[in-house]
Amino acid sequence: MEQHCARCGRVLGVGRFCTNCGHPVGQPVPADDDWVATSTRLPVITDRPPATYETPVPPRYPLYAEGERPSTDVWTPAGRTRGVLPWMVGLLGVLLVIALVVLIVRDDDGDRDPRASETPNSGATSDESSAPIFGDGDVIDVTADASAVVPATAPPSRDVDGAQTTYVAENLLDGDRDTAWRMPGDGTDSEIVIVLAERTVVSGVGLINGYAKKEQGYNGYKANRRVRLVEWVFDDGTVVEQRLRKTRKLQAVSVDDVLTGTITLRLVSVSKPGPPPSGRDFTAISDLAIGGTPA
Repeated sequence: MEQHCARCGRVLGVGRFCTNCGHPVGQPVPADDDWVATSTRLPVITDRPPATYETPVPPRYPLYAEGERPSTDVWTPAGRTRGVLPWMVGLLGVLLVIALVVLIVRDDDGDRDPRASETPNSGATSDESSAPIFGDGDVIDVTADASAVVPATAPPSRDVDGAQTTYVAENLLDGDRDTAWRMPGDGTDSEIVIVLAERTVVSGVGLINGYAKKEQGYNGYKANRRVRLVEWVFDDGTVVEQRLRKTRKLQAVSVDDVLTGTITLRLVSVSKPGPPPSGRDFTAISDLAIGGTPA
């Protein structure tokens, strides 16, 4: 619906004032106004410029053509474009690799014992058998014929299938990494005495320093305490210190051909138990290995 100026009758356009007479839009005409309108409906003037007291609205141009959208591609020096998605995927991959490395190298209990030597073991390690770690020639594995005296033994328990599991001293010498000897609580400063079947020139010793059994729903190595530092003590007073890494593998150390009938394994440092709810307050060793030549 058209609106007309109350003073001159001209059709009003955009603005707060009539472009013909300058009267404010929507305001009544004063009684003493001497304006005389020659016509109540003046012809529409299309070529009249905007009034000097009104600022013309600047033209608005579209930022892009109708129906298009700005590109999210990234310009490369080679003159080609590449989307941001590959960059995001690559960054996520790098972060995942870093997180994996941290999980592999970090220690579950988060602490170190100041008594544990930082010097790596002099002996090599083996995943499956103790025989290769003791050298060649006449050196044999004499573990199976030995016996062990332990400071304490944890009571039997049930595995995830409900079968009874025992933790007796014989488990140290059976060569089975899924069985273990364990004792209640922190075994620090405890001693295990290994009695050899006969006097032997010992060339190497080793152990699996925790409960290596792992099955669906149970990780014995992470749940129980593990041994971090031990001393092997022989009949002539020789002491060989061994710092143990966090691994289910058999870890061994060389011995300078000590003639002995017994070996005392002293547990110098033991880790904390695993975190709840799976943590178990037991010190465990899965296997021992002794290599030498019977005298």
